[in-house]
Amino acid sequence: MRLVTLIVLLVVLCTASSEAWLFKDNEYVQMFQSFITKFKRAYSTSAFAKKLLAFKANVDKITAANKKKLSFALGVTEFADLTTSEFKAKYLTGVRAPTSGVALIEAEAEGETYADMSQEELNQVFNDGFDWSSKNLLLAPRHQGDCGSCWAFAMASTLEGAVGLAGGKKQYLGVQPAVSCGGQSGCGGCSGGFATCAFKFARDFGYFKESDAPYKEKETACMSKKLTPLGKIKEHKKIEGTTAAYTTAVQKNPLWVALDAAPLQLYRSGILSQDSNCTIEVTHAVVMVGYGTDKGVQFLNIRNSWGPTWGEKGHFRIAASGIACGMYKWGAYYPVLA
Repeated sequence: MRLVTLIVLLVVLCTASSEAWLFKDNEYVQMFQSFITKFKRAYSTSAFAKKLLAFKANVDKITAANKKKLSFALGVTEFADLTTSEFKAKYLTGVRAPTSGVALIEAEAEGETYADMSQEELNQVFNDGFDWSSKNLLLAPRHQGDCGSCWAFAMASTLEGAVGLAGGKKQYLGVQPAVSCGGQSGCGGCSGGFATCAFKFARDFGYFKESDAPYKEKETACMSKKLTPLGKIKEHKKIEGTTAAYTTAVQKNPLWVALDAAPLQLYRSGILSQDSNCTIEVTHAVVMVGYGTDKGVQFLNIRNSWGPTWGEKGHFRIAASGIACGMYKWGAYYPVLA
């Protein structure tokens, strides 16, 4: 590390608030420099101090949480230089509530229901376990980047599952057409969308190969009329928001679901529980791919869209009981191919 950089880092830390710190100044400096190198960060002079202090606060949060030996562990992720409010504003804007237009009409349609299970029956389901991520159905999770397109990535993953289950080639399907043309079905591109408008796009315009319209991390001119779709969906199914329904329906196809993703900023591994302080404020779309039991804790296995190096190879697990960070609030969805 260059001497001038080291001096700047130490000065920033020494002039910060005098709250109790968990590490020495030079240890924070070393960790921050490793973070900068690993995630290829480059800050302006004006932003540098702010980023360092946000990183320090997150390191303290990680350390304090891990000392409690909870069912999950936190770690330094690519989001460790963001405050909680910055993280929410930048990465948790990809879901729009189903409250207008087509989204409202379709979201209120009667969904699939499943018989309730006794606790004994549900325990057996979780003990048996099920997981598409171990069945060679999907490629590794992709990264949505700085675009609120989680809704489209979640749609693509469920479609990739449906195509694979129908005997098609295992491949990435295009996200960019939905992001750029989603406004025609009620979605908002990089400003968010919902399952109903996402699947309406796949029904009206089809789904496409990723290679035909590579992902750009931004909205571009709509190109759907210039592309030849691989196919279309006939309809999508809505699943009622219960554990029994989710564990039954996911065996048919990976499920589009949404949740409060604030606890995921620093998630490293394990099973998120109520100790993660999540709410039912739904902010992020993801894909449920399975479920199981680990050390007596029943969990849902969720595929994210922050790349394969985040979390557990791009996935996270969440306790199936309780509010599950809002995952049962709006139900789950999956496509039916035409």
